[in-house]
Amino acid sequence: TNKTGALKVATETSGIAVTIGHSTSEVTVGDNLTVTGNSTVAGTGGLDISGGIVTLQYDETISNATDGDFLFTTGTTTGALTLKNSNTSDGVASIELVSDNGADLGDGYEVKSLNGAFTITSDHSSSGTYNDTYLTIDGNSSPASSVITVAGELSATTLDIGGTNISASATEINYNDITTLGTSQASKAVTVNSSGDLIVPDGDKFQFGTGSDMEVYHDGSNSYLTNKTGALKVATGTSGIAVTVGHSTSETTIGDNLTVTGDAAVTGDLTVTGNDITFGFGETISNATDGDFLFTTATATGALTLKNSNASDGIASIELVSDNAGNVGDGYEVKSLNGAFTITSDHSSSGTYNDTYLTIDGNSSPASSTTTIAGDMLINGGQLGLTDDD
Repeated sequence: TNKTGALKVATETSGIAVTIGHSTSEVTVGDNLTVTGNSTVAGTGGLDISGGIVTLQYDETISNATDGDFLFTTGTTTGALTLKNSNTSDGVASIELVSDNGADLGDGYEVKSLNGAFTITSDHSSSGTYNDTYLTIDGNSSPASSVITVAGELSATTLDIGGTNISASATEINYNDITTLGTSQASKAVTVNSSGDLIVPDGDKFQFGTGSDMEVYHDGSNSYLTNKTGALKVATGTSGIAVTVGHSTSETTIGDNLTVTGDAAVTGDLTVTGNDITFGFGETISNATDGDFLFTTATATGALTLKNSNASDGIASIELVSDNAGNVGDGYEVKSLNGAFTITSDHSSSGTYNDTYLTIDGNSSPASSTTTIAGDMLINGGQLGLTDDD
């Protein structure tokens, strides 16, 4: 501590390094800190300025606004924010504007100056890589000799060519020499007819057929493809053409019955809000009002068959699991494998059916089969009869 004059540390000899604190120490300066030389922050934690303002030599400031903006402020009339690359060969000066933390394609744009060219690019093709060029200015000491290239469409309120505004007319430049307004013609521009159709505000329609049998339109809320004569056929002209309806996240609704003449593959879940799934010979899977599944067939010898298509050691089993398998012993398994039938449980390890209670080693002559029961067999009432006992 010191209470008179300044507290000077290592000031007598030039060039002496002074270290305050361990590499893991927090060092606190109670009031202002003045650095007459350069200041380097060598740590990885960055520089936190809780006061909100960094002031530079000529009173330029970098600060934060209350709405989260950065403010670069100068009192100089011709002051500018200059981003300069000190590399003297192919040094790029660019600003990347990234929204939404760069989470999606197209969240970023880059404005860049390089070797006399100015570009505006985005990362719509590859996130964080600015390869999609929208505007290029090939600069020139005579701006009138420069070339500006715009990719895609250019929308302008007024188009000026050589100092003259283009406002069309002469009956709108003869409608590009088409014969009838509102009727498409080969190699001619498409225009709106007197009813407002073809260039399409909400509710106006593309109409096809002599009797306007098919219409395509948007009513301001939904889009419609309607047909009132014959069938509406989509991609039926060429065999083998794949048809995709909806985005991968779209909900697709069929207004009435859906008939599939080939196979139907469902890669997600299948939810049936009706009660029945009906198969080729009238067999049904349905739900009862008490939460049961019902497997129903009208065939006198019909059965519920669980079959493993593996030709070698293919297991056919049914697991009966109570209480959402919360505890050991909640599950039993009945299984058929290579001529043997077993009843097992998971009393030893939940979900693993290693505890065998009953085994039937089958035989083409049932009397020659062997049934093994683990533990005790209790018969309440009745008798246990033995036949063919030698």
